[in-house]
Amino acid sequence: MRDSANDSEVRVDMGYRTPQNLESYRNYLEQQASQGNDINLLICADENRKGAISLLEEDKVSRVAEYGLWIAPEHQNEGYGADASEEIIDFAFNQMNYNKVMARVHEDNKASQKMVESIGLKKEGVLRDHTFRDGEYKDMIYYGILKDEW
Repeated sequence: MRDSANDSEVRVDMGYRTPQNLESYRNYLEQQASQGNDINLLICADENRKGAISLLEEDKVSRVAEYGLWIAPEHQNEGYGADASEEIIDFAFNQMNYNKVMARVHEDNKASQKMVESIGLKKEGVLRDHTFRDGEYKDMIYYGILKDEW
């Protein structure tokens, strides 16, 4: 999974500036596993790892969570992202009792924008020049869906 996460196209959309060595990646996973109500899961099918998905508690009082995912390049556009997203959002609302689930997508990641919109998330806003990658500043698009919309 580390090799797929280190793919330059995947890594940049995850917010990593540089590739992660095995020790750094293990430390990251251990740190994520110990974060309160946060959930980090592998996306698997046919006993093969396809990617990863997370649900992170943003605001406990307001019951807001953020989800994020990545799919290994060789498994993109096969429906794993949408299926896993629907499952974790359903879990967020029906098991964790969140009121809102949000996602962040880089402005040039058209595939992710299309996918989150296809499962019902609405574009809520744009943070202009929010990230620096590929030698230039890029916007970050925020999406969200409310429990009563799900």
